[in-house]
Amino acid sequence: MHTLQPKRRRGDTAWNRLAGREDLGLALLLGAGAALLCFILFQSQLTAWQRMASMALLAAAGATLTLRTLRAPTPTPRSAHPQAAHPATLPDPDLTACRAVHGITAPAAADDSDAAAVAAGTAANGAVAAGRSAAGGADSQLTDPLTGSYHRREFDRLLDYMFLRARRYSAPLALVVFRLDQIRRINTMFGRASGDAVLADLARYSTERLRGGDVLARWDECSFALLLPGTSARQAAHVARLLQTGIEQAFFAGFGGMSCSVGISASGRCRSAAELARLAEDRVAVIS
Repeated sequence: MHTLQPKRRRGDTAWNRLAGREDLGLALLLGAGAALLCFILFQSQLTAWQRMASMALLAAAGATLTLRTLRAPTPTPRSAHPQAAHPATLPDPDLTACRAVHGITAPAAADDSDAAAVAAGTAANGAVAAGRSAAGGADSQLTDPLTGSYHRREFDRLLDYMFLRARRYSAPLALVVFRLDQIRRINTMFGRASGDAVLADLARYSTERLRGGDVLARWDECSFALLLPGTSARQAAHVARLLQTGIEQAFFAGFGGMSCSVGISASGRCRSAAELARLAEDRVAVIS
């Protein structure tokens, strides 16, 4: 079996291969020091060949020390190092070529660039404002501006879709219509603005307690509807009781101690979404 040996380069002498090894140089220096010490202490007792060996070791150590001194790197000043220069001061031919290919011109002066930045910012703000107004217009067609819940028209579309989906997959669907009993009295005694504030707080209170797939909508002027997919009539009754208890204990626009009338219907025996909505509305009307 042949072992792989490192290839020797041209001009690679034994001294050149050994000169770069710091551990060997250190060993030579230590050996030379020991030889010099022995040579001084036992000079009279050494034979001729021992004196010659000591002198050879001292010569090798001196050559090693000279080589290490000559090969020591010269410190370079920090200011003369090419990496110390600021990147902005270095030429960038690639940037110039890229501008030439794409037809981009460098900014002329600081004032012009500032004016262009201001103009671009103004245009961007105008575009963002236009987008927000368009988004707000789209949302206003779906939601009630006072309460932030769905309009009755959009809620009817969602009710039809969820009713058909519940019938197709044989899943339960419940509808809860609730109304504050004191809302008309508040409108009469304290004004319509107070009643609107109460309705807005009630919608916010109800939205914070919805599940992920539940839908809240403003049913009419004084009522709200809560659509509960995947919920049976018994589960909807439990949700309604929790809602009534919470409303009785909460304050809305400074008004407290209110009561709530609730009408519940389930999709089990209803043949259409309209029948489901009519049952819930009739039951809340009878209660109130």
